[in-house]
Amino acid sequence: EKGSYRLYLVNSGKAEARNVRVELDGVPLNEHPAVVRGDNMPTRVGPNSEVSCVLAITLDCAPPFEIEIRWEDDSGMDRIYRGTLTL
Repeated sequence: EKGSYRLYLVNSGKAEARNVRVELDGVPLNEHPAVVRGDNMPTRVGPNSEVSCVLAITLDCAPPFEIEIRWEDDSGMDRIYRGTLTL
């Protein structure tokens, strides 16, 4: 969307991602100052689909952020992705 930023989580797999948890700089996503209040990231992402939330990027709160995403799927194991979120 023009003039705004969104964080997208894309599930390109064949199984649903459940109990999705996202942290930015070690802070749960819904508590991080870069996330617009009330626009919570869904905790489930269907196969071959995506979800997103709006980010409030300001001079005082801008990337890079360290991001960690955890989820469960049909493998029965807790999955983890870690990286650096930039614009």
